[in-house]
Amino acid sequence: MGIRRAEVGERHGRRSMAGVALGARVSGRLRMGSLDQPPWDALSRAGSHRSRSSLRRRACCASAPLIAAARQPRRMVSDRAPIACQDKYLPRNRPHISTPGVRAHKSHRARTACLPRGRSRHNRYRKAPCRARLTRRHARPTDIRSTEPGVHQPTRTGKPPADEGCISMSRTRRTVLVALCFVVSACSLTAYAQLEATRIAFLSQRDGNHEVYAMGVDGTTPVNLTNHPAIDNHPVWSPDGSRIAFHSDRDRSSEVYDVYIMDADGGNVTRVTDGVGSSASPGWSPDGAQLTFQSTRGGALDIYAIDTNGANLIRLTDDAYSNSTPTWSPDGSQILFVSSRTGGYDIYSVGPSGGALSAVIEHATFDGFPAWSPDGSQIAFHSYRDGVANVYIGDANGTNPVTNIVRLTADPIEAMEPSFAPDGSLIAFRTRRHGRIQIYTIDPIALAEVRLTNTASHEAAPDWSPFLAPTSFVVLVDVKPGSEANPINLRRKGVTPVAILTTAAFDATQVDGETVRLGTDAASIAHRQAHYEDVNGDGSIDWLGHFRTQEIGVDTDTSSLTLVGQTLDGIPLSGSDVVTPRGGRPRRAPALASVGKRPTTWGAVRRDGAIR
Repeated sequence: MGIRRAEVGERHGRRSMAGVALGARVSGRLRMGSLDQPPWDALSRAGSHRSRSSLRRRACCASAPLIAAARQPRRMVSDRAPIACQDKYLPRNRPHISTPGVRAHKSHRARTACLPRGRSRHNRYRKAPCRARLTRRHARPTDIRSTEPGVHQPTRTGKPPADEGCISMSRTRRTVLVALCFVVSACSLTAYAQLEATRIAFLSQRDGNHEVYAMGVDGTTPVNLTNHPAIDNHPVWSPDGSRIAFHSDRDRSSEVYDVYIMDADGGNVTRVTDGVGSSASPGWSPDGAQLTFQSTRGGALDIYAIDTNGANLIRLTDDAYSNSTPTWSPDGSQILFVSSRTGGYDIYSVGPSGGALSAVIEHATFDGFPAWSPDGSQIAFHSYRDGVANVYIGDANGTNPVTNIVRLTADPIEAMEPSFAPDGSLIAFRTRRHGRIQIYTIDPIALAEVRLTNTASHEAAPDWSPFLAPTSFVVLVDVKPGSEANPINLRRKGVTPVAILTTAAFDATQVDGETVRLGTDAASIAHRQAHYEDVNGDGSIDWLGHFRTQEIGVDTDTSSLTLVGQTLDGIPLSGSDVVTPRGGRPRRAPALASVGKRPTTWGAVRRDGAIR
């Protein structure tokens, strides 16, 4: 009968705690909260010759300890610390039973106490979120498990039971890892959004020869700036972003270069050096008044400085070694360059007027192409110290050696020529990992890489511009904030609110409200001044103006409204939003001529027509 009762209880979804307790007790293996063997076997051996009344009597004294043990917080199968269950699955209107001998309630609430909200007692056995706290009416033998660390009780299948409701450490680690990845991705996206007002100049061979191009921070909108049959190479942005220096052999024989300057759009190309020797690899001073470059005009390859108009030439190094690729520090106190004076190629420092040299980065292998971070606190460079050229970064220490050098890239072939973004959040570099040289960016913290170029030609020598002053802004306009359809009642004589939203690329508080016009009739704001408040709840202050509806110029065929204006600095801005005209504009009657001393009315016209 004991076996029959357990089988019937399983078929109808009701597990008998009394039968379990008796089976464990008869087998002689009952302990507080622990069973040495699966209670299924004990029930099979001990319950077969017992009557139903005997089972009922013996269950009274045996079930309470097991109920209390089952109500203890569940532990994981391994030797980890116990993890408490979530409180939202605690029984409603019933105290938590943790003392042996306390009888469990038999009500419907007690039977479904461990079920999530909304689950009825008829399907309460479908993967309950947590079976650590059970009532005796729906407890199962496999749910009674040891509370001692490291003790594993086998189940019917012989496999370790899975924790379904309790939060495990591995799941927590996965959640933290996913959240960390999300934060890193969000930071990367934010960095790109902030750099939309910058450009990257680079060398490209996509037109069959070496040309200087400029592209967006995401690799889009590449523009050929030099467009010349000669070799144009090594572009460098001026500190204000208005000009680009480069070297070219357009006025010399093949691969004998001079330094040139051009406008950021490729116009007004001017030669700076005088055609003596071969001069290349220019670099700007922080004030934009001077250029450094490498030249063979003195016989050996040395570092020079010159004014942008070609005057005041200064020789900074004077020796028989090879000195190349100079770059000025952001504060103008020193110039880094690559030198072969130690037998290999290392990075040295010299003052803006020459003088003593200081070794900044030394290694037995080749170190080259130094690049300063925007704040001057770090130096990026490429090195072969690990066998393959890769990009490294270290902390600047004045004229003393760089400290805390770490590798950023792990390129199997080569990664070279780093260049910092103007905010230091990304570093552009070139790599040959695809068989041809292409340009990538890397986040120096998250080490996330993004490919910018993907052409069949070589793309190299990236140089990141400073933040460029935009020629115009495309702003986010929100007509009637809080509405999606933006309905406009054409018969209404009130005002229509319109907001200009602040984004990562535009500060709406810089809008000059007196210049803002809306619609085809160029309506100005109705009030004396606009309002500044957070319209969309993103924590940023937006611009909000009100326009008289009858002055906007909306009719039944209008589907969008365009707003134009200027910033306080005089930079044009524009944006638009969709609208839904409603109500229909009332048709106005044409003006009637006066007849005698009284003006003719439409009523009189209708009466005259009726008389006729």
